[in-house]
Parts: sequence; C-alpha cells; structure tokens
Amino acid sequence: MPDLQLITIHLENGVEKDSLPGLATLTPPKRTARGRENDMLVALTCLNGADDAYAQKVNVWLQKSVDRYYHIAGTVTFALKNMVEALNNDLMDRNLKQAKNGMRLTADLTLIVLRRESLFLCNIGKARSWICSDNETVEYSDSENQGRGLGINQMLNCRFSTREVKENDLIIVSCQPPEIWKPETFSGCSALSNDAIGRRLVNQIGPDLKAVLLRIVPGKGMIAQAPLNHRPASTDKQEAGETPDKQSERPAASPF
Repeated sequence: MPDLQLITIHLENGVEKDSLPGLATLTPPKRTARGRENDMLVALTCLNGADDAYAQKVNVWLQKSVDRYYHIAGTVTFALKNMVEALNNDLMDRNLKQAKNGMRLTADLTLIVLRRESLFLCNIGKARSWICSDNETVEYSDSENQGRGLGINQMLNCRFSTREVKENDLIIVSCQPPEIWKPETFSGCSALSNDAIGRRLVNQIGPDLKAVLLRIVPGKGMIAQAPLNHRPASTDKQEAGETPDKQSERPAASPF
C-alpha cells in the first residue's frame, strides 16, 4: 500500500505560513464502515466571505465531515457525495439563518481519496487539481456548478474522477489557484525534487497562495508531511487507527 507525502504551501502577503487552514488529512481509524478500511482521505477547502472569526473555525467544521466519511458504508463516491452534501447543508443552513445580516459564506472544496493505487477526486467551485505522471499532466475542475461552490444551491452536482496512480505520481491541489497554472506548468514535475517543484509552483504567482502537493511513495498507508526548501520535516505520521494531526482535532458540533 503506498504512502502519501504531503507538502503545504501557504503564502499570505508574500509571507510563508507554517500551517494551512482548511486542510484535513486522515487515514482509517480502527473502526470503519465496510469499504472504508483502505481509504486515505485529503480534504482542502477555502471559505469565501468569512471574517477572521469564521476563518479560524474552518478546520473544526471540515474535520466533522471528514470523520463522517469513515462511518458511511458503500462505494467511495457514495461516501464522498454524502460528505459534500453535509458540508453544503451546513453552509446553506447557516446562510439562511444569517440572511438578514447580509453575510453569506460559500466554500470551494477538493476531496481526494487514495485506495491502494486507485485515486478518487472531486472538485467543487473554483478548486482545481492536477495529476502529474511520467508522460502526462491532467487537469481536473468543476464543470458542473458554473464555478459556484458550497452554500449556494441545495441541488449541488458532484462529478467524481478516478484513475490509477503509481510511485512518484504527483497531485497538486488549490481551491483558488493562480490563473497562470496550466497542465504545462507541471510538465515533468514527477521527475523533480520536492524543492524544485515548490519553486515552480510559486514562480510568478503573486503574494498569496494556498496549495497542497501530494506525492505517491512506497509505504504502509500513511500520510506524512514532507520537507520543502528550508522547512524541517514533520515528525507526525498518520497510520491506520491513529488520530488526525493537530490541524484537524475532532469537534463536538458544527461551528456554524
């Protein structure tokens, strides 16, 4: 079973941040619904229209639904769709209650599940993803919702993409990616070091960026933070049955 190397990139006004709000990663807990026992899950979201108070709650909100995934039996796409609907309903309910204040929250979202060598991917809103292999780079985006994210329409369409991946394949994810990022931007990236890929990602993008880079490596079904440039490697690894990392503590209730 492969591992996932995870690299986060968070630039704000040109300053690099240590953490990336809106990111949740999980490996299967000890007890899962049938069919979830081999699934590694990565979720990245970005709230639109949120003030600082709401922005700080995004990880709590996201983690609630990420945990939910492992307790839903059935196919990967069925469980992911259930998760998307729960997130969308949370925002719809919140926006209805706050309608008189004129403050509407929406969210862009990417969900990734790796089950052995099979990758499942869903983008909602402005989120885009790229999968880079030896001979091609394929871009994935939301073509079903006209760029509208969560919290706008109860009838949200989810389009899932699947493909087989292998060692050294890369997945690049951003909920609000730079316009200059195209498939050719990442051509040949699977043969580059993590540092070289990081430099390419931030080249000519401006002062702000939130993105995640995932690399498929041999392993035992873990997700581990990988070093980038001057950053030290994280010592945290998530194995089957372990709790999520500190960015993704389990909440008691929705913050909305």
